[in-house]
Parts: sequence; structure tokens; C-alpha cells
Amino acid sequence: MASPKGYPTQDKDDRLKAENTTIEPVREKQNGMSVLSHSYAREVGTDTAEASSTISVVNATAHAALKGDVIRFTAGTLSGQEVKVHSTTTNAITLAEDLSVAPGLDAFQILRHKYPLVNADGSQVVSATLAAAPLLFTLDGADQEVTEDTVTPANNAPLPVKLTGTTGDINITAGDLNVQTTHIGVNFDSQRIGDGVETVNVNASNEFQVRDDDANTALTSLDTKLPAQGAALTAASTPVNIASDQTVAVSASALPLPTGAATEATLATIDTDTGVIAGDTTSLDAKTPALGTAVIAASVPVNIASDQTVPVSASALPLPTGASTEATLSAMNAKLVSGTDIGDVTINNASGASAVNIQDGGNVISIDDAGGSITVDGTVTALSSAIDVVDFIDTTPVLDTSSTNIPGSAGNPVEIIASLAANVSKLKINDTSGFFFGVYTGAALSEVLQCVVGPGEDGSIDVVMASAERVSLRAMAATAISSGEVCIQFIG
Repeated sequence: MASPKGYPTQDKDDRLKAENTTIEPVREKQNGMSVLSHSYAREVGTDTAEASSTISVVNATAHAALKGDVIRFTAGTLSGQEVKVHSTTTNAITLAEDLSVAPGLDAFQILRHKYPLVNADGSQVVSATLAAAPLLFTLDGADQEVTEDTVTPANNAPLPVKLTGTTGDINITAGDLNVQTTHIGVNFDSQRIGDGVETVNVNASNEFQVRDDDANTALTSLDTKLPAQGAALTAASTPVNIASDQTVAVSASALPLPTGAATEATLATIDTDTGVIAGDTTSLDAKTPALGTAVIAASVPVNIASDQTVPVSASALPLPTGASTEATLSAMNAKLVSGTDIGDVTINNASGASAVNIQDGGNVISIDDAGGSITVDGTVTALSSAIDVVDFIDTTPVLDTSSTNIPGSAGNPVEIIASLAANVSKLKINDTSGFFFGVYTGAALSEVLQCVVGPGEDGSIDVVMASAERVSLRAMAATAISSGEVCIQFIG
């Protein structure tokens, strides 16, 4: 087998030129091989391999890699692998050796060699960034920063310490620990006694403060049943029972008399007073009326028991004032027979009373031409013999279109009434302009068409316009109306 030719491996990659070994002076009269250490490197950029990459060329648009850099994959199938850069173009990186597989969308670092900084005495300069770098350890294949959190101990991530014996890892449990406390000396140990939630208190006299809830409940119940000392009402006193074989001495000599008690020292005068009552019935006799019918003021008031029934006869009772004097109802029944003229009937429907419904079964109502209007199934019909004109055109009852033109259809309607005086149900129109025009209601620039008046109109049109409505006119054609006159009467 041929001997090595100075290449890194015996399988030389043709993409690399021969790397010859060089020598340089290391001390007086002594030379050594030049060695370039790659233990120091810096990241000059990161990128992601594009889908078109191969095992020998990583495509990455506008990358920052140069010849001699090292590509280190940080994510994807090739994560953790490093390979040297052979050459570069703007959007591609040719590798010094082939990868095991073509990278997909693997992310990678671009690393470049750097020399360490040293002081004048040759000692290495530690940068502030390196000095402040956190301490890391690997946990399940991932870097873990050592952290001490005194505010939230749950966030602690200490540097793990593992004890290993001849039989394997040593697992220290509470049973493996022999902990002894002391109460001697200045720095004695303090132990808290508790149940995991609450602890026992000690008072200033070094006494445990304990609590018996059952006893406290019993004492509280007993305390509510013991009244305060002194006189009290029955409801606020404790009931007692005197033993049946006990005699209680009671003295009534000093008991006060109850309210209204007789103050007669003896019964000697009672007989005398009774004789006076027997001989004096004047007062009692005055309260007993004579027999027979009497007015209320001269009668004794009595109360009929609630469970007693008193028969009453109304056959001879007089009629009350205003009672009907019709001996029977036969005459009234005769007046209600269909087709009988019962005379004039007046219905009082004033002061906002409810409407009176009229029905004849055929949905037709006939009425004399007496003026006003009739509403049938929501339709208002004005009677022609009693026309109520509620408003005219504001400026003059007759609009002269030669002085006040009616704008064309492209213009804004001209106002003729700023506010109607009352509700309107009909328009009576006389027109000599000879053109079609529309009658509108509503605010300026928001007018709504109500009806169209024909050329030379001389008649009436039914409408529905509310009181205080604004009324305006506009020609239906593009040309304004500037000749002829228009008269509109607004009828309620």
C-alpha cells in the first residue's frame, strides 16, 4: 500500500488543492511545523439551505460565506454536522467534501477562523461578553443554563451533582439522611410544628396556644343561654324548676297593688255601696228605649252574628230615586226588534273616548253627505260637501312659474310650503303650465315624491301628508317650467 502523501486523509478530494506542510522558527536554531488552530471561530452570519441544494452545493441566495469558512448545520436532518467551504458564488456555496444527504431547508451558521486576543505578557484577554457568559450544562441533549432564583425558587436550575457507586447511581432519599438539630448555644435550631398548612403558636410565657373547636362551640352555646345579671323580661330569663319536695317562703306584705286594684281597706263599705246601686236605676233606664219602631238615634245598637241568616222581604220596598218605572220588560223588548225605529240615538265619544265600531255584515256603510270624513278598514274618505282647506302655497295661493320657476328633474325641488298647518288627505290642483311636475315632501335634499300632476291638471288627488311637513315641486322633465300658473289647495 502506498504511503500517505501529506493529505488530511488518504481519500483526497479533487476539489481541494494539495495542502503542503510548512515550517517556521520556534526558538534559536530550532524550527517546527506551522500549525493553524481552529479552536477560535466567530459567527459571520446564518442562513437556510434552499430546496435545490445538493450533497456538494448548498444554495442560499445572497449568503455571507467565503472560501475557507466552515458551515455548521443547526437544524434539520444535518443538525450538528460541520463542513468546510471550498468556493462560493453569490447564491451558492460549494463544499470541500460531500454531505451524507442533500440538505432540505436546514438552517446553518457560517463560522470564520479568528485569533485569540492576548495581553502584552502573552496572557489571553477575556472579553466582557465571554466573562459574562452563563454557565451551561447539557440536559437530555439540550443546553441548560444554570440559574439561581431566590424570589421564585421553582425557577431554580442548579448544576446537577450525581453520586455514583459501584452498583450504579446513588439516590438519596429522606431515609438516607441522618439530620440532628440542637437547642444549645447562640445559633440554636428552630423547629416549627404544624400539619403542613397551619403551625402551633407559642406565647410569651412559653406556652403552646391550642384550640379545641368542640369545646369552644359548647362554651359559645352555653354563653348565649346565660343572661346578664339583674332584672330581665321573661323571654330573656333562664327557666328554672323548683323541686317538688321544696317549700319556698313567699312574703306578700310588701307586694305592690296591681294597676286598678281596689283600695278599700276592708269590705265594710261594700254592702252600703251595693244598696245604692239597687235603688238607683236611672242611668240604666235611660239607655233602654220604649218598645216599638224608632229612629236610629233612639234605638239600641245590636250586632247580628256572622253565622246567622236574617230573612228580608223586598216586595214592599220603595223604588230608589231614578229607578226605571217600566212595569215589565215587554215594552223595551218591542223597541229592540229588527226594523223598528227607536228614534234618534246620541253616542258620547268626546274627551278622547274610544272609537265606535259600525258594522252591518256586508262591509258597506251608507251615510248622508254631512261633511267630514269616514275611515273604513284604514282608508280615509273625505266627504265632498264639507271640504276643509288647511293650507295654500306659502308665497301666494297661485304660483306664477315665470317669476318662480319649477326646477328641472336634475335640480333640487323648489319649496312651496315650509310647514303644513294640519294633516292633508287630498290635493285640489289647477294648472295652466302644461307640463308634468311632481309634488314632494321631506327636508331639503331628502325629498320624497308623493304624486305627479299632469299637464293642465284640473282636479283632485288623494294623498297622505302629515302636519308640519315641508312641501316642494320639481318638473318631471329636464327643462324647468317657467310659464303658466299653478294653484294647489291642501285639503284635510
